[in-house]
Amino acid sequence: MLRNRCVQCDEVIEAPDRMRGREVACPRCEAANVLLSAEDAAAHRRAVERERERERRRFLAALAPGAGAAGAGAAGAPTRAGSTATGSYDLALLAARRLEDVSVYLFAFAYLSAVAWVGLGVGIYLWGGLSGAWGGLAVAFGLALGLSSFALFKYSSDATRAVADLTDLQCSVDARLAELQRRLEALPAAAASLETAKAGPEA
Repeated sequence: MLRNRCVQCDEVIEAPDRMRGREVACPRCEAANVLLSAEDAAAHRRAVERERERERRRFLAALAPGAGAAGAGAAGAPTRAGSTATGSYDLALLAARRLEDVSVYLFAFAYLSAVAWVGLGVGIYLWGGLSGAWGGLAVAFGLALGLSSFALFKYSSDATRAVADLTDLQCSVDARLAELQRRLEALPAAAASLETAKAGPEA
């Protein structure tokens, strides 16, 4: 029994072994899927892992000192689309995680800055030796600065979080497109295997 996941909606598609290599429609979203066996899926995972490892080494080599000239010389060399997509996916995912951390730090700093400004205004009022009117003005000024600082850093935190969410969405879309491309590339080989399997019994 073949068990595949839809490239569009991740629905589990089950089919007999004789359907291997054939294109079927997902029962949920009706997207086209090429049925693969467990061996095909395992081979694909190993290939993806090898591509990721090569991409990681290539990226680290590009960051090494003195690698700029070599990287510029190799910029025009043709590269595999799958390798480039995998490396871009990993880097985008890392960027999204870092943006999420930055948004948390900005949100915390928004509260701290607001408390600091309000505390400064109250401190000037209590221990600054100012008259009542000037002391009240100091408190109001500290409160205004605290609220402004909070609004600024809170907006920055929300904007950073939005960018992180968009980056996560891009990673998800890229992964779906890469999986769809892999299925499309595997279609000719699967069709050839199916033709061979059909020709065997006839012979």
